[in-house]
Amino acid sequence: MPTSYTVSDTALKAAVVGTSLTFTLYSDAGCTQQVQQQVVLVETVAFVSRLKTFLPKNAPKGPKIDEVHETLTGVSATGTLYLRVTGTGITPVGGACQAQATLQPAAPVVKDANGVLVGTSGGFELAGPIGTALRVVDGKVVAFFYQNVPTASFLGNLLFTSPGCVGPAYTGSPDGFPYSFGVPVGTTLYVVSPGDPVVPVTIVSQLLNGSCVPFSSTDSLVQYKTTVVPAFTFPLHIEVP
Repeated sequence: MPTSYTVSDTALKAAVVGTSLTFTLYSDAGCTQQVQQQVVLVETVAFVSRLKTFLPKNAPKGPKIDEVHETLTGVSATGTLYLRVTGTGITPVGGACQAQATLQPAAPVVKDANGVLVGTSGGFELAGPIGTALRVVDGKVVAFFYQNVPTASFLGNLLFTSPGCVGPAYTGSPDGFPYSFGVPVGTTLYVVSPGDPVVPVTIVSQLLNGSCVPFSSTDSLVQYKTTVVPAFTFPLHIEVP
């Protein structure tokens, strides 16, 4: 976790080589609930920058300010964190307890039977064995719906205008859905997005649970675009980092 802490430039000159600085993270603005602590030698901190502060005309001069930067390792806490740095030469400017970044917990991920990442576990989990995985594909967030039992597969309507489920595939419009929608079939990913145009087509076959079956309908549908993804092996599972 990158941190920064503003201190007096004049006081910091007392921190000679070999001086230990203690970086302590807290979960509260009063710096009473400690969550992480790391001791760093002053000569090994990431860097110290001297700040040139703006002073309005005729305003009294303020202290010369340095900003101490250090990346703390092994930080597992989340939420808004606060930092206090102590040691020889450390005189805080702007308060002893200084706010840092807000860290979000790592999201659960969906992986296949071989450990291949399918995507981040989505927020559209349905009842029973059906779930979603969100994956960025060609700059778009694409949602995969999947089920593990009783027939493990990705879910989606793949309709074709040619017999044998060959050529362009079509489906209903995903307008109103917050993401693009994708159906992986082997290493081919079929994707449609909100706003894609609908066209009138006559459907004669459908890919259903890996099998091509006859299907007859005439409707206004969206044509899938295709791209390449890894071949995923069922069953899928969720891991929490």
